[in-house]
Amino acid sequence: MSETRFKKGDQGEEIGDIQRKLACLGIYTGARSKWFDDPLQTALTQFQQAQKLPATGVCDTATWNKLNDEVGSLFSETFQYELDALREPPADLRIRPAAESDVIRRAHDLNLAGLAFSGGGIRSATFNLGILQALAENKLLRDFDYLSTVSGGGYIGGWFSKWLKEEIVHEHGDIRTLEAKLTPGSKAAPVPDEPDQIKCLRQYSNYLTPKTGMFSADTWSVIATYLRNTMLNLSILVALMAAFLVLPRGLTWLVHEHRQQHGMMFLMIGLVVFLWVVYFIALSISLTPDPASKSTIFSQTQGSIIRLIVVPLMVAGFAGSIGLWEAMGDVKVEWNKFVEELNHPSDRTTFEFLWSERLHVFEFALLPGIVYFLVWLAGWATAQYRSGLPKHATVKWKNLGKEGLGHLLFAILALGLGSYLVLLSLAWISTFTAGSALANHDSHLVSLGMPFLLCLFGVTMILLVGLIGRLYTDGSREWWSRQGGWAIILVLGWMGLFVVAFYVPPTLFWINAHAPAWGAGAIASTWLGTTVAGVLAGAGKATGKREDSRWIELITQLAPYVFTLGILTAVATLVHFVSVPTGTQGMSLGRVDLAQYIDRYLNDVEASDPGHLLIVMTSFLVVGLLLAWRVDINKFSLYMMYRNRLVRAYLGASSKKRRPHPFTAFDPKDDPRFEDFLKPDGTNVQKPYHIVNTTLNLVKGEELAWQTRKASGFVFTPAFCGYEMPSMPSVGGPTARQHAARGCFRPTARFGAKHTRVDDEDAGTKLGMAMAVSGAAVSPSMGYHSSPPLAFLMTIFNVRLGRWCPNPRSPKRWQDSGPSVGLFCLIAELFGLTDANADFIYLSDGGHFENLGLYELVRRRCRLIVIIDAGADGAMNFADLGNAIRKCYTDLRIEVDIDVGSIDREPKAEFSKAHCVAGKILYGKVDRDAPDGTLLYIKPSLTGKELADVLNYRKTDPSFPHQGTVDQWFDETQFESYRSLGYHIGTIAVQDYAAATEIKM
Repeated sequence: MSETRFKKGDQGEEIGDIQRKLACLGIYTGARSKWFDDPLQTALTQFQQAQKLPATGVCDTATWNKLNDEVGSLFSETFQYELDALREPPADLRIRPAAESDVIRRAHDLNLAGLAFSGGGIRSATFNLGILQALAENKLLRDFDYLSTVSGGGYIGGWFSKWLKEEIVHEHGDIRTLEAKLTPGSKAAPVPDEPDQIKCLRQYSNYLTPKTGMFSADTWSVIATYLRNTMLNLSILVALMAAFLVLPRGLTWLVHEHRQQHGMMFLMIGLVVFLWVVYFIALSISLTPDPASKSTIFSQTQGSIIRLIVVPLMVAGFAGSIGLWEAMGDVKVEWNKFVEELNHPSDRTTFEFLWSERLHVFEFALLPGIVYFLVWLAGWATAQYRSGLPKHATVKWKNLGKEGLGHLLFAILALGLGSYLVLLSLAWISTFTAGSALANHDSHLVSLGMPFLLCLFGVTMILLVGLIGRLYTDGSREWWSRQGGWAIILVLGWMGLFVVAFYVPPTLFWINAHAPAWGAGAIASTWLGTTVAGVLAGAGKATGKREDSRWIELITQLAPYVFTLGILTAVATLVHFVSVPTGTQGMSLGRVDLAQYIDRYLNDVEASDPGHLLIVMTSFLVVGLLLAWRVDINKFSLYMMYRNRLVRAYLGASSKKRRPHPFTAFDPKDDPRFEDFLKPDGTNVQKPYHIVNTTLNLVKGEELAWQTRKASGFVFTPAFCGYEMPSMPSVGGPTARQHAARGCFRPTARFGAKHTRVDDEDAGTKLGMAMAVSGAAVSPSMGYHSSPPLAFLMTIFNVRLGRWCPNPRSPKRWQDSGPSVGLFCLIAELFGLTDANADFIYLSDGGHFENLGLYELVRRRCRLIVIIDAGADGAMNFADLGNAIRKCYTDLRIEVDIDVGSIDREPKAEFSKAHCVAGKILYGKVDRDAPDGTLLYIKPSLTGKELADVLNYRKTDPSFPHQGTVDQWFDETQFESYRSLGYHIGTIAVQDYAAATEIKM
């Protein structure tokens, strides 16, 4: 192999890859190009100095290897490695720079063949077992270079790969000897006994609970595991919710104790923070954003705007509302004088009238606008100083003066009217609440004061923006709209928190006092029933089950909100009883009106002892944080329960000298490390090369074009694990930093292999882990199935099959087996905040992105691709095929031309005309001079020519062969029917399409 050496003046695709890798470290900030220029040389020298390498500015082998080790490999590099490993004789394997166009050209020359098993749970696994037997019988498995599996297809794909590994290592065989063992037998070559590896699959056709029944230990073990894990996770969330719901009580006590003595201080705090907000509003609107800046002040990202403007605005509103409330008596007096002066003007001149002490023109009409303008001017000046003016710009001071004068006048007018509006509101509130018992509670002020004051601020700013009019650019008006949107979101969240904490519990007590005896039970039953129905409906969507009922869809949408309100109310009531010693007594008022219930409840709140509140809040926090630290987010979800049973059934089937635990029946040695599927001598990889497809969830993703998919593909292979998202357009073209965010790949042997806990059995990338993640159909984040409200519900109930894995892009954490403290990951699941920018990413079922396994094979330019689509599709909608074709074209620009009409049934017809069809993969439209590929598409279907036992089973269950994926318990008849149908269809496909697919028979 030649040595790597790139220097200044060189050009090529590899140069752009080096820029991309340096951008991952924040060293290179320029554009991604094919030229080795001065900025790249400077960045490379800086990297060499940091790594204590010779600072030559030349990318030699040592520098490239170190850079690759720091930031990971690109797809072109890992694909080049795969081609080296698959070639005969095997090449000297090492990761090295690669020009993607050259690698793709080489892939076309190799005439690669790929086999793909789709998702579909045990239905797909069992059907594809029959397909494997048909291919083995015709000695075709040896011709496939790749095996791409998704979800249930990964069950049987993992079983096959593990058996092949055992055959190579322990039996000194190869794919040919395995083909012979897989062959069912014929008259010419009878097989007297079925292999133990297949018999084991029959034994574990109910792999989750092998021995079924309500008195089965397997059944109750699963139930006990779910209850234990759910209680632990629920304890974390309830404890943290409770600690959070103590905050409104603490704020209420603070205001209740200090409002009268320090009202002016609150007012001054509100004023100072408001001026801070004005300064940063002017700075943000006037500043040219600098995304590369590490300072949140000048980056002007969404997060920085929220931290520097929206949150301080809420603080200003909170403090200001308290100060104004305390001064409300004086304000009412002054307002009455103001009204009296307007109604009974004296014979003074207009000037004397306007400057009357009773009108307070200077204080209320002029001073607010002047101060606002001066602070705004300071922010504008800072932005000009920071951004700088173009070298050849001519500053027209006269125009600036006119604009400044106009802004000043409009600010005086708008802020003056806003000030009088505040006075009018306070006077009106004072009159309206006079003599009301509810007006005596500071809880109302804390709950509603800030939102009310920010409403007045919003009205004032709307008026100001309207008066300034054309002096504002479209961008400035859009900035105001977005800032207003975030302010509304946070204010509504504030109000929701206080409503739940202060008003919903006494309302429920009032309803309970007035409702019939069965009322409380009816409310609780409705809440619980709606919640359970929502969870089940959400799980049904995730596993491919489609419901046509609009009522079911409505329940799915409403259930998260109903449950959230109920659980928060229950926790708020718990906090009340824990925080207030007399809280349980205060809710037994009998059949009185609602106001008295609220009055008594708020009396208890305001009588809370601060020391006791601090103890309560600290206790909840300690419990929540302690459990979050000790309860592993992966081990105590459903993921480990699911994984252990998959491994026992499918990987344990081929284990030599298996020694299961006599009580649990699990053997940790059933699950091999995935890197062990490289050939033992390290020369090449086990063929077919296994690609396990999973989904990287991007529910919070910022790419607008992916708002529907909410996901990207993430693959596990024996050599590398990772992802590389497609490049999306941007103004001026994607920068190297934007390309860096697309993702990378890491060596499987080191990915997640660092123990975060002592003796972590989950460390490292094992085949069982990849299989389980690939089949994690039901999770809070589910790619295009994702819904943040539903994510909240499923996280609470611990319906979580997905796994948190280290982000390959994270230089410091990619080797960790998982989060050492999973609290932030749990919160991300709870609120649907998963993305690709954190140190840990959430992986789930590969079908949440693409359910056929086609995408990765097309990406690798396989000349022949055989797809077995065993998803639940009784209506023959071919949704998974359509989704895969769309993604191949959208991301890879490669079209797939296929007609599935012969598989589709005619209206009211019972049978299809065919089981499989062939199509074309139009590589030539993207890759110059590339030959088109062939796609053989196979789908479970019936033509009426199947064996009698298969047709008999169809009569007993008309949904066969597309029974719902939620059914993971196959009986003996069901298992054999799917296996037999797969073998039958696979045999026909080989016979009918051997010539079309260029399969050697």
